Amino acid sequence: MKRVILASILVLGTMLSEAQSWNPYVSQGIISPLLPEEFREPGVASFNLGNSGSSPLLFDRNNSDNNLSVIITMSDGLPDKRNPLSALKGQGVSYFDWSYDRSTNTFTGVQKRDIPGYFQTSLTVGFQANNNSPLDVASNGFQIKLKTPAYLGGSNTTQDDVVSSYTATRAFDYGDAPESYGRARHEINLNKDPLSGDYNRYIVLGSIVDHDPFPNFSDPANGDNIYGEDDEDGVIFPVLSVGNSYVVPVTVTVHGESFGVLNAWFDWNGDGDFLDPGEKVNGAPIPVYSSGIIPLQVSVPEDAVFNQHIYARFRIGGNTGPVGDNMWGEVEDYRIFIHSAELSATALVTQPSGYGELDGAIELLVTGGKLPYTFEWSNGASSEDLSGLGPGNYEVVVTDAANNKVTASVIITWPDRIENGRTVVDIPGIDISVYPNPVTDKYYVNISRDGKYRLELVNAAGSLVYNEIVVFDAGNGNMVQLSREDLVSGAYVMRITGVDSEVFRTVKITMMQQK
Repeated sequence: MKRVILASILVLGTMLSEAQSWNPYVSQGIISPLLPEEFREPGVASFNLGNSGSSPLLFDRNNSDNNLSVIITMSDGLPDKRNPLSALKGQGVSYFDWSYDRSTNTFTGVQKRDIPGYFQTSLTVGFQANNNSPLDVASNGFQIKLKTPAYLGGSNTTQDDVVSSYTATRAFDYGDAPESYGRARHEINLNKDPLSGDYNRYIVLGSIVDHDPFPNFSDPANGDNIYGEDDEDGVIFPVLSVGNSYVVPVTVTVHGESFGVLNAWFDWNGDGDFLDPGEKVNGAPIPVYSSGIIPLQVSVPEDAVFNQHIYARFRIGGNTGPVGDNMWGEVEDYRIFIHSAELSATALVTQPSGYGELDGAIELLVTGGKLPYTFEWSNGASSEDLSGLGPGNYEVVVTDAANNKVTASVIITWPDRIENGRTVVDIPGIDISVYPNPVTDKYYVNISRDGKYRLELVNAAGSLVYNEIVVFDAGNGNMVQLSREDLVSGAYVMRITGVDSEVFRTVKITMMQQK
């Protein structure tokens, strides 16, 4: 009898020992920074899965109840792949057969191979927010729950069979002027009123804002353009000169029932901060309740630095200074050039697009002096810029409010005329053409007037690579054949000069590699 009792105790002890030799678990549920729904960029949920027991969890192909199951339920987020199962990554994925239920937004993995004892692996799920959750009710995330094999009989530790992680959708925008100007950060708050569906804290400069994972201080003040899109689109600067006042248009986009205040600073003395007297724009802060263009009055002080770049910072959202955190809105930093007080005018020319076209243009850049300016063009125009122009000499006299004057002049010409693949040069009573152009091998020069002409070919470096006097008459059809020979590909200029006449013309020629 004692032997029977002892044997029973041994069997029971062995069973209890075996029951405690498995312990499937999940741990360390983590969500990487999750961006709001509007940014449509994936976050990553990650967790560890393992068996802390000494015995393996054996795969039972005959009884699915004896296999471990993993159930992942997403909250306010969807798989970031068209095929949801492709959103699952990590070594642990291969231990399970996976399915996805769209109606419950749930992944289920059923064990398909042995899971060793004393074993741990990791899994990740890429997902996008489909609903923004605020800080006080963080709900973007997931819950992972294990369904343990039936043969465990509930004897394993169960407090590690469930793990969850939830976060709020948060994005930030930082200023990107050099570091001496201080950190300016705005939370891009995209929460909506649950009743009206309107945004209550979504207001930006311009029309777009991107998220920055960290401050990107930079000399050009464009360090936050890390996604290939320039979100500094709220301010358009006129040409700024010392001692003048300007209207700077600031575009603001207000979503839903949002609001904010606009502030702006200019580092007029160029000392690397926005903290000096007079560097905050007068009249700010400006309350903003609707989308539109705000005409900001900006005066450049007489003692401002000039002929160099300075930095400006614009902030929309809460009423804060040039540095620090703001609970909503956007910050935009700009690097701008300040011109001296001396009146100057520079003409930027667009030549006509083709022979006979009247689409030339002149854009005038005037700096310094005292606003406003007046303009007197040689063709009688009084506007600052001209368009619809043909060949001619154009001169303008610019006068400022203090009667200071400056002149600028430009020449507009038609390009060479191309007819039937020939470059035709117009000289009264004579036609000159070079063809084919571009040149790959042999080419021809045709001059309609009989006579001796010097043909000179100059390469892009200015070196003379061909120089001959050629007779053109009816005997050779007023045409001479030339060969490219060993000339390298590139741009050349042929100078055609009459030996016994006043004919002179240049023709642009392109040498190309023969296909």
